[in-house]
Amino acid sequence: MQCLHADPARAATLCRALLQGDPQNTDAQLLLSEALRAAGDLEAAHAAVAPVAKAAPNSFGAQRQLGVILAALGSSVPASLALGAAAKLNPTHPTIWRDLADQLAMSGDIARARDAYARHAASPAMEPKLAALGEQLRTNDLSGAEEGLRAYLTDHPTDISAVRMMAECQARMGRFTEAESLLRRAIDLAPDFPVTRHALAQLLVSLGRGDEAVSEARNLLRLNPANLGARRLLGSALNSRGDYAEAAGIYRQLLTEDPSRAPSWATLGHILKTMGETDEAIDAYRKAISIAPHMGDAYWGLANLKTVFVDDAEVENIRAQLARTDLSDADRVSFFYTLGRAMEQRGAAAEAFAAYADGAAVRASFDKHDAAALTALADACVRLHDSDFFAKRDGGGDASPDPIFVLGLPRSGSTLVEQILASHSQVEGTMELSDLQNVARSLGAGQDYLAQLSSCNVVEREALGAQYMRTTRPRRKQNRPFFIDKMPNNWTHIGLIQLILPNAKIIDTRRHPMACGWSCFKQHFP
Repeated sequence: MQCLHADPARAATLCRALLQGDPQNTDAQLLLSEALRAAGDLEAAHAAVAPVAKAAPNSFGAQRQLGVILAALGSSVPASLALGAAAKLNPTHPTIWRDLADQLAMSGDIARARDAYARHAASPAMEPKLAALGEQLRTNDLSGAEEGLRAYLTDHPTDISAVRMMAECQARMGRFTEAESLLRRAIDLAPDFPVTRHALAQLLVSLGRGDEAVSEARNLLRLNPANLGARRLLGSALNSRGDYAEAAGIYRQLLTEDPSRAPSWATLGHILKTMGETDEAIDAYRKAISIAPHMGDAYWGLANLKTVFVDDAEVENIRAQLARTDLSDADRVSFFYTLGRAMEQRGAAAEAFAAYADGAAVRASFDKHDAAALTALADACVRLHDSDFFAKRDGGGDASPDPIFVLGLPRSGSTLVEQILASHSQVEGTMELSDLQNVARSLGAGQDYLAQLSSCNVVEREALGAQYMRTTRPRRKQNRPFFIDKMPNNWTHIGLIQLILPNAKIIDTRRHPMACGWSCFKQHFP
């Protein structure tokens, strides 16, 4: 085999010599065809394999080799017939369905191609090279995985498993636009493969694009109405969109069918807390804890209600969980913050501070924050967004006066300001919206974002403003003239707001730095 790849001409000579003494040796005949293919002599390769494939219709190797050579010759229909026969003989081969799908697509048989792509994506078998890249992804070697996946996809651009892995890699590197594009490409190849749609819907939920996430979740349920994962995903998407009552209804039904799922109880608790159903939220959190005492998220949800006292038995369990060596980092963080809240409730300031600090340290070990990049972005915004910048870009944007942006640091009082404003009959509180972040993300990241923003013309600024108004419309349930977007992180996008929504109001909330900093320090942010 080494000779076959290193010196295919010599391999062909050796195979011919072997066949002179044993003309019926089909293995040598197949090796000869492969050597000729590797040497670029496709016609001779076809002549060598064709009689073997005809004489051995039940030989996977012969049918696959014939299909591969016909594909290289550009004969898509005959290639798809040979590869189809090979797929029936060995349906678990790691690449046979992808190879078949490629030829079906080239021959114009799109429906069967999509089915074959889906069969390939669902196959438990994986090429060793791709499996190794998956291991790099699992161990968080993102740069190595990305480099390898790019090379792999150059050779195999329709490999859905590789496309999905690259999408995951890009999402974990914060390149959400690329991740979304890759997932949509995979869906185009195999629209009925549910795993990719599920991944896209999850990405859309994480980006706060609830409407699109709901649509994808409903598409999944159309494929399989009984799919529990799709039903939970729809509940999550509805929650992201602000349809809390419908989301709670889905989780209640799921828990009626299976009350043993602690994560669903915790999620229901989060939704009920948002709805103001505090007693039911407490009950849901406690049910989650009774099923899974290691679930830090449920404990933090309970403690974060602020009106709930974390009792001594719960503190004892928290300490016991923190003593475990198999506790996940995410659960450990939640337990530390819950312990900090419990100690604060007891007036044990030193113990509370230590617990919060421990939680922050664990969080920082896996959730990297680039302070230098944020500082550079803030400095660039200050330099760029002076009066001359806006004077040169007068006009454009969406003229709607509806949005009121309440922004600033987290824990600076933005919720209180929102509640005061929303008490007015013409103002609706719509909580923290990610729509402006999505508009900004469409322009790029970091310095690239500012460069793209600077180059937007009047028409583009109007389109971006219209996009924001369009995507926020479903959040406005009360049909009031004005609405509040209280996403604190919009402070990095004040220039964007001014350019695309020139009539919007901006309220910058400020709190004493020590008070705000201390409040942020002891808050376990999602």
